[in-house]
Amino acid sequence: MNTKAPHHCWNQVKVLREMDNESSGCFATGIWDDLVVHPTIGLGLLPAVNEILSQADTNPVGYRYNPLARSPGAHLAPCEALSQIAEGPPSLVTTSTHTNPTKFVQRVCSAFHTADIVVLVKNREAGCSMVEALRADGQNCWYMEKEYALKENQPWPNHRIRVVLQTKLALCSLQMHKADIVVVTDAVHFVHYDYFGHHMDLFNPARGTFIKPGARLVGIIPEDTHPHDLRLIYPLFGLRTYQLGANGMANLAPLVQWLSRTKGDQTDKRVGNDRSCRKQKEVMVWKNQARNNFLAKKVKPVREEAKSYPFVQDRFGPDMDGAVALVVENQIHKKAMLEALTSKGASCPVLTHEEIDGLSCLPSVLIRADAGTGLLPIGAQEFPLLVFDVKDGAPSHLRKSYITRYNQYCQKWHAGPMPFIQKLQMASRNRVKPNL
Repeated sequence: MNTKAPHHCWNQVKVLREMDNESSGCFATGIWDDLVVHPTIGLGLLPAVNEILSQADTNPVGYRYNPLARSPGAHLAPCEALSQIAEGPPSLVTTSTHTNPTKFVQRVCSAFHTADIVVLVKNREAGCSMVEALRADGQNCWYMEKEYALKENQPWPNHRIRVVLQTKLALCSLQMHKADIVVVTDAVHFVHYDYFGHHMDLFNPARGTFIKPGARLVGIIPEDTHPHDLRLIYPLFGLRTYQLGANGMANLAPLVQWLSRTKGDQTDKRVGNDRSCRKQKEVMVWKNQARNNFLAKKVKPVREEAKSYPFVQDRFGPDMDGAVALVVENQIHKKAMLEALTSKGASCPVLTHEEIDGLSCLPSVLIRADAGTGLLPIGAQEFPLLVFDVKDGAPSHLRKSYITRYNQYCQKWHAGPMPFIQKLQMASRNRVKPNL
């Protein structure tokens, strides 16, 4: 597919060109001259390319995948990573310390009951537990490195699911050229240690015969993966990330939009000599009447805007009362926020961090009012999630918190109208290598 991008798009392509120069063969030569994308090269960055092309009103770049057979009765929700695997594009799944990739791999193997699957694990312990769990499900699988030391001319067993150490890949015995799905359970380790040549070559049929065109690639990474590592992972496993829950469900990371607030807030002058974090939060956030009133007045327009999102409409229909909730840090702010809602004649649930922690079925739209740093304490959700956060122009303490959250959203969630471009920019800005 050959698609020209007009000149006004080139500034936005700069960061992609930069990524290309350092990706060691991720893209074909001259891609940025004509935006020609080989169907099996650099698929992970196609979402960002298409964001640029959408501004230019140009046809998107893509690749048609042959459908995978699904288990009878298997329901794949659009926000699930399994749905992404079925469609074909690379998938990137993030995990917290409370989640177990084994359960996710079990769901992949069960959902696609006839697919040929290879699972790469980091160590023997992970491999043994993976095989044990899959066999408990009745799956036909084996752990190559531990179980088989075949004699000369002895045929390799024909198992649908093959688990292997990613540090000791045996390409012929794994029959990678047959694999419909390849799951890399430690994508960071995989891209750093190229035991059998560069990792991009392994998944590039143009440079070998290791994996067939149209195979599904799935990478799993920790939630706190360093931006330098993300720059290596994105071209291979994609920019559209999913959050893995403790039950093996991997759902699309939340979308984030912004509510811009005035620069005229001077509540910092009322803090006094006590400059502790708690005192600043109490004055500038929890009991900041002007800010709370601003949020109360935004409930109605947010409900109206939420109607434009199909996943919200599909879940709530015309009755949007239960679709939106405000999120605050604690009971102090909750009490003040409820008073502001009452004074403005608005009605909306107000939930504290403690109340949303661990819930897997939150309202589809959350208005974040806490002005803190970090992500909200939520895991994988049963439905897609939209977060409206406040872009505070002042005081400087709140503005700095907003900038920190913005950077964290760009890395881990999907922020703003062009989230994939922002993810690349965030990864590109941080050049410091992590300690390995």
